[in-house]
Formats: sequence, structure tokens, C-alpha cells
Amino acid sequence: MIATEIAAEVQSAISATSQDAVEKLTGVLLRSRRTFVAGTGRSGLMARALAMRLMHLGLEAYIVGETATPALQQGDALVVASGSGETSSLIAIVERATGLGAFVATVTSAPRASIARMADLVIEIALPEMPDRLRSIQPLGSLYEQCTLLLFDSIALELMQRTGTSADVMRKRHANLE
Repeated sequence: MIATEIAAEVQSAISATSQDAVEKLTGVLLRSRRTFVAGTGRSGLMARALAMRLMHLGLEAYIVGETATPALQQGDALVVASGSGETSSLIAIVERATGLGAFVATVTSAPRASIARMADLVIEIALPEMPDRLRSIQPLGSLYEQCTLLLFDSIALELMQRTGTSADVMRKRHANLE
């Protein structure tokens, strides 16, 4: 079954992710005044999922580019999801954020790319090497995006534990105008 092969790929990539880096990001999210997230395409959807969970936890979180997103300031954190680490619009955002004194973290599969070189913290999603030079049986960046979502959800669970926030409390913060 193909889903079993996908699950094995995800397990392999997640297992290779630095727990120390994940713990550091978790601490940063707790200490930061506000968290901003950025990403494009499907990576951007994963970043949005993180912002949603942070909001459910009662933390102040914003999505870069939305009309109601305030100005980023020193003491804020920016989390950038970028598999390639070379998306020009995200490079510009990271340059601006570092200039404003924000803490910048990136989740990427390219730890030597432009965004990673500028970031304060790099969490690498180590994609498997395959003989035919493909990094996954899946198309495009699916494996990276799946791992990024799992990583962000695991951070949310850790934040739940550290803050003592229950799922019931989070549910009360869930959107109710849908």
C-alpha cells in the first residue's frame, strides 16, 4: 500500500530531525512577545497551521502578508517554512525581520540555503537520499510539507504541556463563526 510507504518516509525524515533544535524553537515561542509565520504555497499552509495552534494556545500569532497583521518588532519571533530556503519573497521577509531585531527560525530541507544562513535557528527536515536522485516517492515537496506539519503539531503538544493548556481550553478559542 502506498500510504504505508509514505508513512515510512515520514518516519525516517522526522526521526532525523534535531530534537535540540525543536526544543529551542518551543522555548522561543514561549518567550517571544509575538510570533509571525511565513511560507509560500503548501509550506505556507503548514505555517498557517502553526499560527492557528499558537492562537488556540492563547499565544499571539500572526501570518505575514495578512491585512490584520501588525508590524513586527524587536522581541518578536518569525518562523519561516521553506523547503528550498531560496524563495525570493521569503528571503526579503527574513532580511527585514533580522534588521528589525526579531528572532528568526526556519524549517527547511536546505540547511545551507539563503534563508538558513540568515536564521538564528535552523530546523532541518532531512529528506532521504534515493538512488535515482529523487528524495521521495511523493511528488514535489509533499514529504517536506507533511514533516513540517507533524513538527509544528508536536511543538503545539509540547506547548500545551508546558503551559498547562488543555484541549478543552483550546477548543474555546477555536473559530466559532464558521
